[in-house]
Amino acid sequence: MQIGLMADSHDHLPRIDRAVEVFNRRRVDFVIHGGDFIAPFALAPLERLQCDWATAAVVDLANLGVELIEL
Repeated sequence: MQIGLMADSHDHLPRIDRAVEVFNRRRVDFVIHGGDFIAPFALAPLERLQCDWATAAVVDLANLGVELIEL
């Protein structure tokens, strides 16, 4: 199983997009975003991941329509 890790994206969309491209190209099985995104729009690129993903952020993701997976 390959796990992709990312953190401290701070809503930098070009870098988030690049990470998604790399994870998809490498066919990772799961991605964990360690947090530090500022606005909900920064999570949108993660929807293009070809695997499941989760974030360990301290925000109310339920209001964003994001399903959390307990690890």
